[in-house]
Amino acid sequence: FLQARQASEPPFRYVGYGGAGFPGERLAAYEDRRMEPRVIATLQHARPLRLHLESIQGYDPLQLQSYVDYMTALNRQPQNYHKAHLLAGGTGSPLLNLLNVRYIVLDATLPSDRWDVVALTAGKREVYRTPQVVIYQNPAAMPRAWIVHDVRRNSDSLGLHQLANGVVDGRDVAFVEGEPPDGITPLPEGTSVAQWQAGQTQ
Repeated sequence: FLQARQASEPPFRYVGYGGAGFPGERLAAYEDRRMEPRVIATLQHARPLRLHLESIQGYDPLQLQSYVDYMTALNRQPQNYHKAHLLAGGTGSPLLNLLNVRYIVLDATLPSDRWDVVALTAGKREVYRTPQVVIYQNPAAMPRAWIVHDVRRNSDSLGLHQLANGVVDGRDVAFVEGEPPDGITPLPEGTSVAQWQAGQTQ
């Protein structure tokens, strides 16, 4: 399903969720359960690479510190720096939208009324289902690139936490390390557009 969508849509990322980090559950990491049908169905571990799909999570021995910080803010808790997984605490985070997460691949055996599942699927549209997995489309996902109308300094990761808490809207404001470049001033919304075309961002 995702490969078919990938062939007909602009670039997107997805996230697989199987309940990792849910309070009271002592599930082993996805990597340690990679042969379980539930983990296979949600496209965890190394499967995205083999299927030429782009996931926001997985195991990486060379994880970038900026991405570790991003996922920590998203999940509201740290994890082993080799791993970047969506945990229960991040299921309602606006930072998912900024990662171009257009599809959520959800373990169909999770209770639909559990708070993490409700947070992850709120405002999403079911587009595919099997006995093992449900896929939701996220209409709030940002494109691969967009133009902001304000650039601010990310002092001590304050900007990242403001984005994570919804204090600042990442559709309009970008945070940079150090001082913003000279000559950048806030612009009125709607004055410019980033457009994906033939595999390029313009």
